[in-house]
Amino acid sequence: MLLKVVTEDAKTWTDWTRKYRSEGTGIPKVYVVRADGKQIYGKSGAPEALPRFLALALKSSGRIPSRVELTQLSGDLKAAQAAIKAGEIQKATRILSRRTEGIYAEPALALQKLEATLIEQGKAALAAAQTKIKNTETAFDGLLELVAVERDYSRLQPLRKPIAAAVTTVRKDAALRELLATAEVVDRAKEYESQKNLKLALKTWRLVQTEHPKSPAAKLAGERIAALEKQGVSPSAEPTPKSKKTVSSIDEKRAAFQLGLGKRYLKLSRRKAKEYFEKAIELAPMSKAADEARKLLRGL
Repeated sequence: MLLKVVTEDAKTWTDWTRKYRSEGTGIPKVYVVRADGKQIYGKSGAPEALPRFLALALKSSGRIPSRVELTQLSGDLKAAQAAIKAGEIQKATRILSRRTEGIYAEPALALQKLEATLIEQGKAALAAAQTKIKNTETAFDGLLELVAVERDYSRLQPLRKPIAAAVTTVRKDAALRELLATAEVVDRAKEYESQKNLKLALKTWRLVQTEHPKSPAAKLAGERIAALEKQGVSPSAEPTPKSKKTVSSIDEKRAAFQLGLGKRYLKLSRRKAKEYFEKAIELAPMSKAADEARKLLRGL
């Protein structure tokens, strides 16, 4: 983009020279200013070796996005802002995980600013969850928050390692490991409800109730089951999900098959991949295939 400064306007020129300095008093005065307003060059007189000068100036000015990229960046900015406003942090971080470093166009800078804000929010949420987990009375609430933090913020580069480390620490603690598994199922049930996939949400809440009857989530599961059935969501004639100990090998194989189909469709059709992953969870909720399907669903 070429910027034209009308120097006959005394105020404009005064404002410019206060912000951008130039060595020497002669003419012409040559400035190179990056898209974010940072001054790269400012001297009087024509630059020597003009081709080399321009090449160095361009190199210092970052990567110039194409018109298609610029349109995409503008669209990403609007989508991320809308997602944050709607409280859909996972959707926002999925958008913001697309790399914009080295681009100084206005929408790219705005995206980087949004990302920095969410990184700070994620750090605060992670710290709050870890504090609650240390207290036996609030441990389950803290684990629910940790699962949500992992779901929403783990795509952001600076948060990947600290979130992974926090989850690993919990998994190594025998007293917390089972509670974390319960929290993960509860979180998935909530996600299904937010996505209006109420039938699968009902099945997942029933899984919480049957697999973790003495957990802090059992009462919540009962309340959600009653609420969903009151809305007319069918409890389904299918048998109650089997425990990890009694789940049949046939169901596990079927779930693994559905998982494999979903993986094949990851790059072809996100919608189809999602259907296969959800089917894997439905067939054998406590199987390894279902666990992997849940993780892959979070990435969609």
